Amino acid sequence: MNLEAMGNLGETIGGVAVVVSLVYLGIQMKHNTMSVRSATYQSIVAAAAACNVTLTQSPDLARIFRIGCDDPEALGEDERVRFWFLCSQFLDIYENLFLQHRNGTVDDDYWLPRAHSYMELFKSPGFLRNWEERREDYAVPFREFVDSMLTDGHHEQGGARLFR
Repeated sequence: MNLEAMGNLGETIGGVAVVVSLVYLGIQMKHNTMSVRSATYQSIVAAAAACNVTLTQSPDLARIFRIGCDDPEALGEDERVRFWFLCSQFLDIYENLFLQHRNGTVDDDYWLPRAHSYMELFKSPGFLRNWEERREDYAVPFREFVDSMLTDGHHEQGGARLFR
């Protein structure tokens, strides 16, 4: 075997090695993407579950949330603070869900029903008021999204214009 043939063989082996490496990298990236999505879903579910547990295990907080949603003025000063923090928890989860969807780590099948549920909260005067008072605390894209949903009346009609 001459030097030229050996060089060609080396190039062929190198080319095959590059292809194998690229296939391996592609498989690893797919697994990594699945892991990131799984962790994202799990963190969102855990945060929502923690809010739900808080409300279901505390009749007092459930009452405050119910009354605060309907008529926050009917709450005492300390109750209004508790209501404010409960709303904040829901809004923080919603913002996280929105941003994760926007970044592509949450797909439409997961996003749409949950986004619709969160927009349902805005039907209550107290929750809406809480949003209006603290909307500046949230990322601009999330504020614009919620404001556009509110402007379009989707919180009143239960509409589902919730894509990116």
